[in-house]
Amino acid sequence: MGLWDRLTAGLKRTHEAVTGRIAQAFVFAGPRGVGKTTTARILARMLNCEQGPTPDPCGACDPCREIAEGRDMDVLELDAATHTGIDNIRDVIISGLAILPARDRYKVFVIDEVHQLSSSSFNALLKSIEEPPPHVAFIMATTAPDKIPDTIVSRSQVFEFKTIASRGIAEQLQKIAEADGITVSHEAIALVARAAEGSMRDAETAFDQVLAFAGNTVNVDDVARMLGDVSAVELDRHDRHPALPQAANHTQSHGVTRHHQRRLHPHSALRSIRPHDLLAPSWSSGPW
Repeated sequence: MGLWDRLTAGLKRTHEAVTGRIAQAFVFAGPRGVGKTTTARILARMLNCEQGPTPDPCGACDPCREIAEGRDMDVLELDAATHTGIDNIRDVIISGLAILPARDRYKVFVIDEVHQLSSSSFNALLKSIEEPPPHVAFIMATTAPDKIPDTIVSRSQVFEFKTIASRGIAEQLQKIAEADGITVSHEAIALVARAAEGSMRDAETAFDQVLAFAGNTVNVDDVARMLGDVSAVELDRHDRHPALPQAANHTQSHGVTRHHQRRLHPHSALRSIRPHDLLAPSWSSGPW
């Protein structure tokens, strides 16, 4: 069962329980750019949809639309990277806990990069998570879950996000290109997806940079020049001799040098070399 299935199934189970209780503290942990904050907003819609709480928010009611647009007054987002002090926690969270939501079912606090809060801030937050009012939910996103106190983690539902497979990133970029009327080769999209290293946000940023450089028609060379990367197609153009390690070494060094002269970073060239190109040959027989 995937992360999204677990999240929706968990909400459905708790909603259908006799007590009607829903977890009020969540921790979304994972690498940057994999959708933690976006999922937090979706969870806020699941909690506050006029048809909810529901695993399938309608997306059309006022709470759903305003949360998606980032203008719902009952869904408050706090960047802990720039608001680490106890005063920020008091002003934004603690002082508002007793106040009922203006319209929504839940007042949702989304705390991004929560691991950067100070010790005193964590202590104040712990008290709020231990005894939260029934109309409050906390969603905490982090790239460093090991830095969150165990007292916070143990009182939260924890969901671990993984890096996104290159194929999934490529499929999403293809949908974006088709929606915007952009002509882009499969090799170019694959190269952008690989360069993102599992981060959808990085892939979209890189894709925007490529479009600014190449316009509405993009090929693999445009991506390589813009991102400083090398496509597998480029490396395949070099002569390789699988039987001789000297030839293989010459091929790889020639490829790195050639692309370095094109102002491409050598690390990008090395990342594109396939593992079997670096293997020494196996000899079936020899004079020794």
